[in-house]
Amino acid sequence: MSPEHEGTSELCPEPLLLSSLIDVHSGNPAGNGAILEIMRGLMESPRTDAERAGEQLAVFGWQAYLVHANVRLSYGPLGWLVVSPQFHHWHHSAEREAFDRNFASVIAGWDVLFGTVHLPAGRAPRAYGIADHVPSGFLARLIYPFTRENLSREVASRPAPRS
Repeated sequence: MSPEHEGTSELCPEPLLLSSLIDVHSGNPAGNGAILEIMRGLMESPRTDAERAGEQLAVFGWQAYLVHANVRLSYGPLGWLVVSPQFHHWHHSAEREAFDRNFASVIAGWDVLFGTVHLPAGRAPRAYGIADHVPSGFLARLIYPFTRENLSREVASRPAPRS
């Protein structure tokens, strides 16, 4: 990634890379496609495969940019159903209380259902990022989560399960 696509701020001193916008779980595209298919079914609107792909790229591409934007935007009562920037900012928070929370990329209801939602009223995260020093370079970052040093640290630092 070229330096002009990196950015830092006082809240996040480590560079943020544009590539972080496309970090998704492998199941997200299938789940997002299913959401669009349900919406299409409700509207009784047949589409070609190319139109479906374009709709998915437009809807979920916009959503990915919006939730990562530097805006304090809530969706009001819909914020418990649809992921808003306010909701997703907590996913990237460096505050301990927000660790392992707000995993949803589109439907916030999943986090509500599984008890992983964290959305304190009236405040935003004070800092973003992680405590670890993540290596530079594409390949180093790609294998970093699977290194022995990182895996042993993850197991040792994991909090006790919530009851």
